[in-house]
Amino acid sequence: MAANKEEVIHTGFLWKVGQRHKTWRKRMMILRRDNIIYYYKDIKKQHKGVIPLIGEKFSYRVGKMEDCNWPKGVGMERTVVINTDGRVFYLWAESQDDVKQWKEHLKVVKTKQDFKKRYKSTQGEEDSPTTSRAMKNKVGKQQVNRQRTKRFQSDDDDDDDDDDEDNDLGDMEFGEGEGKTEKWNLESAESSESDTEPSNTNTKISPENHN
Repeated sequence: MAANKEEVIHTGFLWKVGQRHKTWRKRMMILRRDNIIYYYKDIKKQHKGVIPLIGEKFSYRVGKMEDCNWPKGVGMERTVVINTDGRVFYLWAESQDDVKQWKEHLKVVKTKQDFKKRYKSTQGEEDSPTTSRAMKNKVGKQQVNRQRTKRFQSDDDDDDDDDDEDNDLGDMEFGEGEGKTEKWNLESAESSESDTEPSNTNTKISPENHN
């Protein structure tokens, strides 16, 4: 039975900096079975962009302070940097526990991809009469990945243009856990969306405050 690509593997909040407008915004990140992280401002609306954990250049680094204008108070141990074929994503989490969970899932994705590459390299495609066809398939997949990356890039431009003042950091200073002011209930949000009458489909979800 084929795996469901829409299956949710992991969810959680991360802060992300825009590519063009260097503003930090808090986003709900959802990693699905298709190895793509979809991030949302409002879980009941279309995702603002994606982080594709695919392609030849995919890699990640956790806990290493990169050349980025990180907010004050964000320690190196809470930073996450993801390389994709089209862009480098700079992210940070509000706690070390959040970082640990994301690190574990990123490691699983990377390990599986590396295993597939090693497996293919040991199949001796150069000695096979189907080498030409295999090369054509490889080139075709690379072209598809470039097209997907380009589409993902245009999706993310919408996030950069979004005037999201409530999620802007500005000059605020954040220690570990200080940014935790809200949470999302993904399951209830999705179920309420399906039960909503057509006239209320644009109702915006309200985050629940921690007690």
